[in-house]
Amino acid sequence: MFTTYDKIIQNLYCTGDQLNLLYFVVKQVVTNGILKIKRNDKFITGDLHTHSTYSDGMNSVDQLVVEAKTRGLDAIAITDHLNSKMKGNLKEDYYSKFFSSCKKSAAKNDVIVIPGIEICTLEGHLLALFPYYELSKKVTEIVNDISSEATINQIHEAKGIAVAAHIFRKTGLRENIFPIRTKIDGLELCSYNNVKRFNVANKLEVAEVSGSDAHSRIGIGATITLFPQNSSSYNKNLENIFGCIKTRKTKAYPISSYGLLRNLDKTRWLSPFYATKNLLSSINDENNVLYEGMKRLIR
Repeated sequence: MFTTYDKIIQNLYCTGDQLNLLYFVVKQVVTNGILKIKRNDKFITGDLHTHSTYSDGMNSVDQLVVEAKTRGLDAIAITDHLNSKMKGNLKEDYYSKFFSSCKKSAAKNDVIVIPGIEICTLEGHLLALFPYYELSKKVTEIVNDISSEATINQIHEAKGIAVAAHIFRKTGLRENIFPIRTKIDGLELCSYNNVKRFNVANKLEVAEVSGSDAHSRIGIGATITLFPQNSSSYNKNLENIFGCIKTRKTKAYPISSYGLLRNLDKTRWLSPFYATKNLLSSINDENNVLYEGMKRLIR
């Protein structure tokens, strides 16, 4: 005999519309102000690690940017994975279209869109963030599967900023962060909860950078970077965001419903049945009141 919980899952499974179901629930939460970030004059807010359909993400650049704006963010970095199979003109054409998409979406939505790449080095993943929209040939020369130090040099030659991504994961730099500590520009904190990261960033004397690593619009803003805007010189543009990172004036900040958004984003690969089950249990773990409210919304 089905419980009410099982019936909800079974009914939602029968619809077969997994992604829209998950997004509907998140949208209800955002609309009710639970996850929306309030804009203010003291900080620029940004999610600096996301993925679009230019690699393994589920949403276009424009869809991610629109979602960032909906959630109250001033900036978003699109950091799609570097594809080692692309060479020559194909690679140049790919990045030309990617940078152009970022530029167009930034102008259209009044959001700072930072073009970026996630790179696989021999020691772990790095993020490259670029303060411009006109593609530089140096960007197309960046490659996977060389040392992290050599990759950082490539990023800097392209006038970009190098950030160590999710360093405590298997794909992160881990202990390999220490030999390159004087070369790295930022350390990604809060891509999932780990207080050790703050201590490491402090000791390494690098900027705190935070990104959700969202692969769909569901996870956008699960964790953010704060950029101070204490004077008229801190305008909301690419150049000044990069200035804050270089001078270590940034702060990593996980929002209160971080775990909920991350778990929701992970369900994108699951079948509707398991996605819905994961959804409801995630909400339950995060906040029982929210859980009960969401169950009512999707009955």
